[in-house]
Amino acid sequence: MLLLLTLLAVPASDPNTPAAMVLRFTHSDECKLPETPATCAGAAQKDVIVQYGKNTTQAEKDLLLNAAKASGASIKDVMNNFGFTGFIPENVVELMSAHGKTCGVTVYENGCAGIP
Repeated sequence: MLLLLTLLAVPASDPNTPAAMVLRFTHSDECKLPETPATCAGAAQKDVIVQYGKNTTQAEKDLLLNAAKASGASIKDVMNNFGFTGFIPENVVELMSAHGKTCGVTVYENGCAGIP
């Protein structure tokens, strides 16, 4: 613990030190969370990751992805055996979370997932 405190107290004159990099990324425009868009009807959306369970059938996977697309979601990435990510209307996220409990699907809020 003492070593860690001493390391953090060293001035960050070199821009490649861990302390300088953390400072640069936490106080920069590079580290801003994306604005969650609204659907054309004005419904609020959430930035989520939908992860399939190991026993989720292809029919259930298709149902969830197609429901998201039909709701006006903006799907960012589809990983066939893992799940998908995107901006999905809040009410659809709630339905997916509830239905997901029956088939091993988990819905994660993705707000900070990509930020170190």
